[in-house]
Amino acid sequence: MATNVHWYRRCQVPSRTLNYGSADGVNLTLDLYPAQQPGPRPCVIVIHGGSWAQGDSRQLPELNSRLAKDGYTVAAINYRLAPRYHNPSPVQDVHTALDYLRIHATELSIDSNTFVLLGRSAGAQIALLAAYTLQDSAIKAVIDFYGPADMVWAIPPRQSLIMDSRKVMSDYLGGPYPAVPQNYVNSSPIAFVTRQSIPTLLIHGQQTYWWPTSTAPG
Repeated sequence: MATNVHWYRRCQVPSRTLNYGSADGVNLTLDLYPAQQPGPRPCVIVIHGGSWAQGDSRQLPELNSRLAKDGYTVAAINYRLAPRYHNPSPVQDVHTALDYLRIHATELSIDSNTFVLLGRSAGAQIALLAAYTLQDSAIKAVIDFYGPADMVWAIPPRQSLIMDSRKVMSDYLGGPYPAVPQNYVNSSPIAFVTRQSIPTLLIHGQQTYWWPTSTAPG
């Protein structure tokens, strides 16, 4: 255990917290991991999971450090959370982060023409939806770690033993499907996929308890 801790501390890239904007009185911050290679570098925007209602930008420091060591600047963002905020608030926050990173690209050594969105679980749904709807030519790719792409088919047929997933989705989308069906459609990344959609990498386990592979595009 001590060896693992020593290895992690030795490999971790120090980050710093920046304020990238505000919305509805919420201070929006990100953790910036600078690329460990010189010159303007591609930027990976990392979007955390947490059922759209919890979690924060500090979830994946090992991955963020590895990407920084490989030459990517990493911006792990915080975003507005349910149940107070619903879709598309997090996607709007991704847009705000992109604008901030572009404005400060020179001082942060970012290639402002090359961004990748990376999310896991709930964050992956946000990443996919932002990638397919923001129509930003600087977003060159999106990576989905076991996130739902079809929010209608993601509704579980029965109550999960692990979490109240129907309530989780209702809190994020403003109500249950029968009450606000269009909200579920509008939050489904698969509804916005076209032949012109950017390259997408899906990483999805067959035993994912909530988002079965049938909710992933492909």
